[in-house]
Amino acid sequence: MEQRDLEQLQAEYQALQYDAAVRGLLRGSSREGFDADRFARETGVRFIGTCFVAAEFEDDPRYPAAPPAEDGRTPVERYRELRDIVLSVLGRECPAVLCNQNGRMCCILNWPDREADWHRKFTALASEMNAVLLERLGFCFQCVVSRMVSGIEGLPQAERELEQARAYRRLMGGLPGELLFYDGILHADSAQPAEEHDEVRNQAFLRALLHGDVGRSKEIFHEVIAENFVTRRPAVQFVQLRMFSVIDYFLKSLTRAAEELGLQRELERLYAPARLMQAQSVIQMEEIADALLDELREYMGGQEQFSPLAVQIRDYIRESYADPDCNVNQLSERFGITPTYATRLFKRQFGMGISACIQRNRIEQAKRLLAGGATVKEAAQRTGYSSAATFIRAYKRQEGHTPTQTG
Repeated sequence: MEQRDLEQLQAEYQALQYDAAVRGLLRGSSREGFDADRFARETGVRFIGTCFVAAEFEDDPRYPAAPPAEDGRTPVERYRELRDIVLSVLGRECPAVLCNQNGRMCCILNWPDREADWHRKFTALASEMNAVLLERLGFCFQCVVSRMVSGIEGLPQAERELEQARAYRRLMGGLPGELLFYDGILHADSAQPAEEHDEVRNQAFLRALLHGDVGRSKEIFHEVIAENFVTRRPAVQFVQLRMFSVIDYFLKSLTRAAEELGLQRELERLYAPARLMQAQSVIQMEEIADALLDELREYMGGQEQFSPLAVQIRDYIRESYADPDCNVNQLSERFGITPTYATRLFKRQFGMGISACIQRNRIEQAKRLLAGGATVKEAAQRTGYSSAATFIRAYKRQEGHTPTQTG
């Protein structure tokens, strides 16, 4: 066996030991008689305090991972690069270890003490980590975080909390942002939805349908979704209950409109109740409701009207693209709708996504600035990019060459 092959095998064996040691802590198999010296040998990390936080990362659907690089690296080598980036940021403040657990990346942070503001510090670290990932690899993570637990023996409880947060993420169809603390879903709003009792909104929804303005009906329904699942984020144990309540509200409104339009039989053919009850997440519920409204419009013989909301979003982008915080989440919050609906509505109206529109406006302005003598760094700063490197990458993706190659 060649020396290089032997070194590769040794490196892989060490990686297996590392992952096994970390997974053992999360699953509770290492809490009895924890050997700090052995753990330090296997991971290179020595814990110094008794407070721990567990976090889990998944690809952010707004910034999906690019296809595997065609540079000959193995998936293991790619994973190690990713692990090094994550730990270089998260492990800077406190001892941290990372493992691959059933295809999910899981991290344990050993906090020095029970700080009151650890949420704020972790949020800052996660944002910095995502900024580095986005700049170097072109994608970033959504992250769920357990509560702070005391001692090694508390880590299995942290793992169970991550499991519940994972289920919450699945029910919601993703996260509204890049970070979700378990505390946030444990103590979130547990009240029953109030939107079905909003008679003004009910009348507006019905009036739009009766006038054939299905686009406006969709906007009103998505306002209900945003109110019940974003503004008033439900506690984890109430997500499905709230979904059922919103579905009931939608079906009652749809039935009433069909009765006034004389389309009861047509509505029956759509099998609306059965289709909506098959929704596995809030996002699926939105998509099914949109499809039902589109199909009902065909029976009405109407055409979808141009959405004033989509125009407002486009105009806002034109005014605010240079703001570094201008993104899908910020826009959806501003206009009171979910990020998924905002993206779908905008793409249907203008043939491109919101992120693509923001990038196009930024690059076009950057071209004008460069033509006027601005440096690459100045153009990046004045068009909302976090760094010149991020700007250059975005510029090349749109224009096919770097900004220094222009003219």
